[in-house]
Amino acid sequence: MKKITLILAILAITFTLTATANKGKKAPITEGVAMPIACVVTGSWNDTPDACKKMVDNGMPVVLVKGKGKAAKMYFVMNSDGSYATKQLKDKIGNKSVKVTGKVESKNGVMVIYADKID
Repeated sequence: MKKITLILAILAITFTLTATANKGKKAPITEGVAMPIACVVTGSWNDTPDACKKMVDNGMPVVLVKGKGKAAKMYFVMNSDGSYATKQLKDKIGNKSVKVTGKVESKNGVMVIYADKID
């Protein structure tokens, strides 16, 4: 649990720094599945949508995951105004596919999408 907390703290700091430098390429569409970051970090990919939504209700951030296993890429998603898109992604948990259109930026290994549209 301490490792997850430490990882989340590091990601939050990096994510906040990245949010202030809203620069990057326009991504046509990034497609993946929405899930709480704890499921990605612990590898519990098969949690039920209800269990995942409960994690989010308890404060766990939601990320967009593209691919599976070692090839998977994890993206934090922010709205174009710089706020976290957790609420919009929470509604998409359990969907087979979530499409996000916006700018993609990588900073210190953290992938961020500044979303113009979430489908």
